[in-house]
Amino acid sequence: AAQQVGRTEAVVVIDIPSSYDVDEAGSRINPQVSMPVILINPEITEASKTTATLEEGCLSFPDLSAPISRAEEITLKYLDIQGQPQNIRVKQFLARAVQHELDHLNGVLLVDRMSPLKKIAMAGQLKRMKKSTQEQLAEE
Repeated sequence: AAQQVGRTEAVVVIDIPSSYDVDEAGSRINPQVSMPVILINPEITEASKTTATLEEGCLSFPDLSAPISRAEEITLKYLDIQGQPQNIRVKQFLARAVQHELDHLNGVLLVDRMSPLKKIAMAGQLKRMKKSTQEQLAEE
């Protein structure tokens, strides 16, 4: 983490497969973005009122997914790898991925975005994951 070495940058690296960034006609949805995209100190400056609710998973919670509502388009400001200020507008899956990763930077996890009903339905699975994690930490 940047804080451990006296830095305050927040960094996200996103590399989505090209097949996730095409429309029905096969055209790129976000042609202005080359993968992987590196976002330093990213900040969403605008989000569309139009949202989409899709099943979302997370590497932090393997085998767990939930319907999550997110803005379909967002505008970001960030620094690129050369430290130059950038602004981009991204759509659909890439916008979802950016929002998911910015949640992580802000301490928000997938389970924090789940509906109360989904949390109740997954209570047993979440408890087992918590217990397993605690046991692994105790071994270290």
